[in-house]
Amino acid sequence: MLAVPVGFVLRHAGGPHAVKVVPVAPAVALAPYVRLEPHGPRWSPAALARAHAAIAALANADGMPAKSGIVVMSPRGQVLYERNAAKLLVPASTMKLLVGSAAFFGLGGAYRLHTRLLAAAPPDAAGVVHGDVVLAGSGDPLLSSADLEAAVSTLKKAGVRRVDGALVVDATAFSGPEQNRTWLPSDLEYDYAAGASAVALDQGVVQIDVTPTSPGAPARIALEPANDAVHTTGTALTTAGTMSLSIERAADGRGLVFSGGIPAGPRQRFWRTVVGEPAFVGDAFARMLRAGGIQVGGVRVAAHPAQAQAVLWDHPSQSIEALVRGMFFDSNNHTAEQLLRVIGRDVPAGANLEPGSLLAGAARERRLFADAGVELGATHVADGSGLSPQDRITASALARVLALDLSSRGGPQFLEELPRAGIEGTVHVRSLDEASGLVRAKDGYEDGASSLAGYVQTRHHGVVAFAFIADDWDSLDRVWQLEDEILDRVSML
Repeated sequence: MLAVPVGFVLRHAGGPHAVKVVPVAPAVALAPYVRLEPHGPRWSPAALARAHAAIAALANADGMPAKSGIVVMSPRGQVLYERNAAKLLVPASTMKLLVGSAAFFGLGGAYRLHTRLLAAAPPDAAGVVHGDVVLAGSGDPLLSSADLEAAVSTLKKAGVRRVDGALVVDATAFSGPEQNRTWLPSDLEYDYAAGASAVALDQGVVQIDVTPTSPGAPARIALEPANDAVHTTGTALTTAGTMSLSIERAADGRGLVFSGGIPAGPRQRFWRTVVGEPAFVGDAFARMLRAGGIQVGGVRVAAHPAQAQAVLWDHPSQSIEALVRGMFFDSNNHTAEQLLRVIGRDVPAGANLEPGSLLAGAARERRLFADAGVELGATHVADGSGLSPQDRITASALARVLALDLSSRGGPQFLEELPRAGIEGTVHVRSLDEASGLVRAKDGYEDGASSLAGYVQTRHHGVVAFAFIADDWDSLDRVWQLEDEILDRVSML
């Protein structure tokens, strides 16, 4: 009799003649925003005039670029100040506020994404799984090698010895290219530009350990997780001099070419994005299974959604609340790209969009806000993360989304997902005085573009939303100084 330990999932959809199948990737349906009566006192005309004067003195000071959009508004929609509010500007990573809002309010903070190992039937008494096993994903951005190692351990404890079919990787919950075609070629090698896949491992990157040996001899190169999907060519020589190591993408897009040298000394670690993530994950997982004593055939990537009746392993992601919080704190591009495609799986019947694609995610995001009364207008969503130089948004649209979030059910909880400026997350570098501890925000930076958007607690009127987008600045330090001083003044209103 096959021993089934606690934690091992052996769930079957029915008896031997059942035709019902387990959904490989459960359907996604975004819920609408639930608007609440805005809290906090209404700003009187006199209070609005004082706020406008206090902000204008800094918004128009020397050093604030002419191409800067500034909007400060209450959850009720009262505008305290606006400048170039309707001008399309480069949002950089504040673009994550759109996908974070859509995921948090549309999916719900408790929602989780599941990665499952499926089969036609549970293993038999001898520990044999007959037919293929399917590793099916729904877009978990933080699925790790350790998670797959845990899956192997669980299967072993359950007595599984052999799979007499192949390991099939089903990433069909997403569609379209993995890496964004509008990203700069110079970004594509690096871990912050990982592609999107319904089955992605270790945030879409492979770890490269380069260990020097003796001067003049080749260094040792190892990939983690070990796999054959990413091939390596070339040599990294150990030197007595300075670092000259180069790791370039091979012509086929899937390999890495090493050249140059690495100084003698301790091992050094690098990361590069993976192209062809499903094949990479499949190869790595098959190696883990075999290393754990579980025989399995070859690896293939599913062209169509797989069907299976037995769930052998079910791994839930972190909650959407936790994923969004981590994305805001660390400005995680991979999480943003994954969540945009998850949102894009909710495509109405008859829509001319591929479910799970970037375009579907952008369209569904726009519709969610519009249904709640916030039109994005000419906003151009080229990605979820803000890495694309083609992203454009107005300060007004960004501030109105934030005001919508705050005035909706779950708004106070959403506010808490943003890091405190000057204290934590990527916004810890801001320098606030009176507003210290009173600002929660997301920032963004691109060449020549800087942005900051979020919320500030005022002294007498509750929380207000703000969006600062500055393009073509001369001194970033001066821009930040003026923005921080604006927040200090607003906090005292």
